[in-house]
Amino acid sequence: MRKDILRSFLFNRLIDVKRGFVTLPKRSDIIFSVVVFLLYMAVVLVIGFYSGFFQIEILRANIWVMMALPVSLFFVPSLLEEMFFRGFLLPHKERKVSARHLLFYAAFSIVIFVAWHPVNAMTINPTAYALFTHPIFLCLAALMAIACTITYLKTGSLWVPIAIH
Repeated sequence: MRKDILRSFLFNRLIDVKRGFVTLPKRSDIIFSVVVFLLYMAVVLVIGFYSGFFQIEILRANIWVMMALPVSLFFVPSLLEEMFFRGFLLPHKERKVSARHLLFYAAFSIVIFVAWHPVNAMTINPTAYALFTHPIFLCLAALMAIACTITYLKTGSLWVPIAIH
């Protein structure tokens, strides 16, 4: 019986991930998402520069690194993290979920997303420890998670939070 419940749960989560990838945002969704993104960026830039966390530097790397960086950043973290933290943990907008449950799922997804970064630094990516455990970084990660969650719940498309990420 428990195996069936778990199997059904996982199946439904994977269906929602698929729906998130095949759902394309409507024009009104894109406008909404751009507004959310611009508000998010304005807040992040103020916090980042005011706190001294953001610093402008010239990246000095060979041409292959410069070409590979955007591609690798698309897949990890953007695609994989959004697929899990939005697509897997949040119900797709086609699912009928009460506002109370939706708020719980959203809060859970945001908290897990923020907590994931220090765990990632302690287990998989120790070179990122100083960054991923910095309070300003965690604040900015929470703001990004909120922006990604809002736009995913509104649009039903994973492509919007992937682009924001």
